[in-house]
Amino acid sequence: MSLSIKLIVKSKDLAYNEGMKKIICIMMLLCSQAYGSQFLTLISDIDDTVKMTALKASKKYFTWYGPGSVPFYGISDLYTYFLCHDVIQKKVCVDSRANDQTFRGMIYVTGAPPGVHRLGLHFLNKHNFPSHKNVVYKPKLRLSTYEYKKKVISDIISIYPNKPYILLGDNGEYDSKAYRDVKKRLPSQVKDIFIHYVYPTKGEHHKIEDGQIAYLTAVDLGIHFLNKGLIDEGDLEKIIHGSLLNLNNKMTYVLRDWMVCKDFFRKNYFPTLNGKNNRLNPIVEQFKKKLLAHERCQ
Repeated sequence: MSLSIKLIVKSKDLAYNEGMKKIICIMMLLCSQAYGSQFLTLISDIDDTVKMTALKASKKYFTWYGPGSVPFYGISDLYTYFLCHDVIQKKVCVDSRANDQTFRGMIYVTGAPPGVHRLGLHFLNKHNFPSHKNVVYKPKLRLSTYEYKKKVISDIISIYPNKPYILLGDNGEYDSKAYRDVKKRLPSQVKDIFIHYVYPTKGEHHKIEDGQIAYLTAVDLGIHFLNKGLIDEGDLEKIIHGSLLNLNNKMTYVLRDWMVCKDFFRKNYFPTLNGKNNRLNPIVEQFKKKLLAHERCQ
């Protein structure tokens, strides 16, 4: 999709011409900003970011969750709402899992070794993640996950030098550092970096880099998305209500056993809503209270 502006000025009045030049500059600026908002692309990791894998947890948890195919609650819906934001026929877009009428993009990048990436493809398809076929995987075992992600994401972003991106991963050692380096290389294109806070940050181990935004659940990630205008208020409301119901389950998928819930709140990472969205404050507080009372936050 391309957008162009053609304006012919026939007046000989110099002042008029200068005024029109200013108007054209303003219009072009607005159009470039609209283009950036429309064609925003989210690049997401899979394991420990959208899928419960416990790669860096104990052997017990990895045995339980690693080979399985269980998503963190609400992330698939949140990605879909992101892609369908400002679409005219939004319900059609959401019902099709953003396969129709969306100008935003979605790419999954996994550090899984060759062959194993098929499990990720199956997982995304099974759990209705949008754009589930857009998966980039590591072709050679000799590449470290850190070097691979840094290179492949930089290469993807460099293809379209004016296109904005959001990066989303977890603090299992690699994403935070790789995303930091990508941001240093392409600062104007990487708008935000969100890191799933699944492991304790002790020293340099599992560190979340400066400027990166930590999230624990789809609810607080959704609050960040809403505050930044990436989703609608109604989208977040649905995710909160669904998460509250899911917390009633003993096997809730809002968070898992190995995650660092108390540490996340102790570091004041849970966001607050912008003033214009404060209608949702009561159910946000209800969610926080219920989450903190859950046995996995004790």
